[in-house]
Amino acid sequence: MAINNVKPHYGNAAEFQVSSWPFVSSSIVYDTTIAEISFPYVTRWITVHNGGHGTSKILHFGFTQNGVGVDGDTDGNYYTLHDGEQSQRLELKCKSLFIRAEGGDVPFSVMAGLTNVGPQQFPTISGSNGFIGVG
Repeated sequence: MAINNVKPHYGNAAEFQVSSWPFVSSSIVYDTTIAEISFPYVTRWITVHNGGHGTSKILHFGFTQNGVGVDGDTDGNYYTLHDGEQSQRLELKCKSLFIRAEGGDVPFSVMAGLTNVGPQQFPTISGSNGFIGVG
């Protein structure tokens, strides 16, 4: 008799209906560089905080390196946070996040809820793979 146990998968709704595992990371992204946050598991949700206060420094985040704008490209596919701002809780699944600073070095924090889905079980999100709007 075959046993078909359900395995964690990004298409398995149950993985995204239950409470998630916590993930928090804080660092500094240096002006004009791009930092990548690689999550150990696929996210259920994320929030990003620009830790610069009163500095006019901008933080861009997106889901591909090209999406956050290479070499200061302003036509990227990214979300912008001004100094001191925090994103809303974004209900989305991804395995990495790309962050770029503008106007100087920017401290930032990322909080995410993780599923049991391993990053190797998630497709690569890019424009060349048919994901429109990510870069």
